Amino acid sequence: MTALEQRVAELRGQLDERDRGLDAARAADRELFANLNRRR
Repeated sequence: MTALEQRVAELRGQLDERDRGLDAARAADRELFANLNRRR
């Protein structure tokens, strides 16, 4: 694997991690707002 291919693989891994983090944050946000809306 060339250095460039290795770097691309590393960056893809970082993007995958960020995507999972964003998915988790969005789920938490949905849950928070659902709870807030139920209290009204």
